[in-house]
Amino acid sequence: MFGTIQPRAALAGIAPRHAMLRRQRRLQIAGGGGRQACHTDPAHTDKTRMQDGGRMSKARKGAGRDIPTAHALIEAVPLFGALSPTEREALAGEARLQEVAAGTTIFARGDTEQDVYLVASGRVRLSVFSAEGKVLTFVTAGAGDIFGEMAAFDGGARSADATAMLDTVVYSLPGALLLKAFTRTPKAAEAAIVLLSAKVRATSAQVEDIALHSLIIRVARFFLSALKLTKTPLAAGDTVQLDLQMSQTEIGWFVGATRQNINKALSHLKKEGALRELQRNLYSCNVPALKRIALAD
Repeated sequence: MFGTIQPRAALAGIAPRHAMLRRQRRLQIAGGGGRQACHTDPAHTDKTRMQDGGRMSKARKGAGRDIPTAHALIEAVPLFGALSPTEREALAGEARLQEVAAGTTIFARGDTEQDVYLVASGRVRLSVFSAEGKVLTFVTAGAGDIFGEMAAFDGGARSADATAMLDTVVYSLPGALLLKAFTRTPKAAEAAIVLLSAKVRATSAQVEDIALHSLIIRVARFFLSALKLTKTPLAAGDTVQLDLQMSQTEIGWFVGATRQNINKALSHLKKEGALRELQRNLYSCNVPALKRIALAD
């Protein structure tokens, strides 16, 4: 099931060498300055931001597709609706476009920078690694989603790794500016509280699933959550297609299982008529059957 970043106390004990190895996988950008090791579009300079206030006359191209401007994204994300037009304009003016290759670490657990990221295209996963090399993914962020806000709001270090699952384009926003904007008025503070509370609830549900439910049920719930979060349109019938764009290993990172056990669970769901794999990572989902299995306990 999709969740959110685990509370920091639950992540203690991970060996420092794993964080070091993950940092070594990140790309380096000139100047450092605490900015993250993603490739930053050289065309989006400070001068450009001063000239256009974070907006450009046309959508930029990134990760093989047209992407929206920072201003357009900020205007579309409900969270930012609690801010004034002037505050939204200020955030857009400070946004930095970054192109990130699939597999690149955007930030690592323990990093102290506090930028917040807005996904323009692609997908990012937020995960933790155990000392034994096991992975648990809490959430993925797709186009229009925000991630990394926890460090900006509480001032702490990163509590998970953020890694691009696909070639991805993000806008980074200064955490200090975001914190100032969302603590200026009660309405904005309430919006931030609602966002963080929803993520805590999602984490609680994920922990409950892993601790209390069988793998078959967890995988069925994962597919139902994926249908909802990818905004897959439901057809008139009971069966819909889901372009998951995740391997069995990556599914296992969400539900706390190995690839081999995920393969067995998927085979069971296929026998029950809940899933059909049309091609690699493209599934036909029988929604009523998935719901029946997901509620079996």
